[in-house]
Amino acid sequence: MLYACTVAILVLMIAASVAGVLYSRTIYPGEELRRMFLPNDVVNLCLGLPFLLASLLVAWRKHLIGFLALLGALLFVLYNYLVYVLAMPFGGPFLLYLALVLLSTCALVILIAHIDAAATRQRLAGAVPERVAGSILTGLGALFFFRAVGILIRGIAQHAPIARTDLAVDFADLLITPLWIIGGVLLILRKPLGYVASIGLLFQASALFIALAAFLPLQSLIVGGPFRWTNVAAILVMGSVCFHSFCLYEKLAPDSAPHFEDSVSARAPKRHTGGLAQEGLARMKTAILFPSYFSPPRMQKTSARQMQDRIGMRCLLVQKSDCLGCWDDQYFDFAALGFSLDI
Repeated sequence: MLYACTVAILVLMIAASVAGVLYSRTIYPGEELRRMFLPNDVVNLCLGLPFLLASLLVAWRKHLIGFLALLGALLFVLYNYLVYVLAMPFGGPFLLYLALVLLSTCALVILIAHIDAAATRQRLAGAVPERVAGSILTGLGALFFFRAVGILIRGIAQHAPIARTDLAVDFADLLITPLWIIGGVLLILRKPLGYVASIGLLFQASALFIALAAFLPLQSLIVGGPFRWTNVAAILVMGSVCFHSFCLYEKLAPDSAPHFEDSVSARAPKRHTGGLAQEGLARMKTAILFPSYFSPPRMQKTSARQMQDRIGMRCLLVQKSDCLGCWDDQYFDFAALGFSLDI
């Protein structure tokens, strides 16, 4: 279901962005909307889609870092098209953008529900810079949250009109940046959910800053208007800080978070049991595979020492089967082997 939702998001993003570039005057009724969303469609095609596709491909290979990056990529899509929904008038394009917001939300819920936060914390605790990454998220989240609040309060107090697109961006900031603050605080406190959320939020922040740095010169080039290199430089600095913090997770913990299956909630039954070298569990599986050896008649004919040796050998066989793969696939093969050896 997660992959299906993500692929649907990719297809709809391509359709929405291509249509916005080719038919901008039809889709965006007004120069204000066209000035805002035409360069953003180009950025989505050149950067947004590759971010999402790369995260999906890494997640497809069952790497934990891929799933957590996919969390950030989906948040990027959610924030991006939330601005479209808040700014665009009702119509066909509006419904397309609303579908992207709903699909992104659905995919995020599915992804978060299947990540075991406690297992993720166990893998990453002590191997990643919790205080640094948490402080960056909290600081940037507070900065953009209070910036949006200040713009709205100043507009209301001075009775100054705020452009529809700027208002949409401010409301999107008010909805999304609290997640940065909460995720940063949870990471500083080393809470399990903080480890899950922080990687995705850092990836989202990196993608947003990189996209914004590309958006500003494109906006000036495509639809005209003033352009300041200082704004791009400041955005690139913030983006590089977030991206560097995100990369530290992969560099500092390459072995502590290798696969997603180890951090998925254990509510679903698993065929591959993994660490079955424990003596108690091995003996229990021996009893399942070789029940006749534990029956009273057989035990009466066998000395205690012989019985101990046989149980030890059968435990070794069961453990060997664990090394070869899923033990339940080789149930009858190893059972037959045990009886044929008559051990």
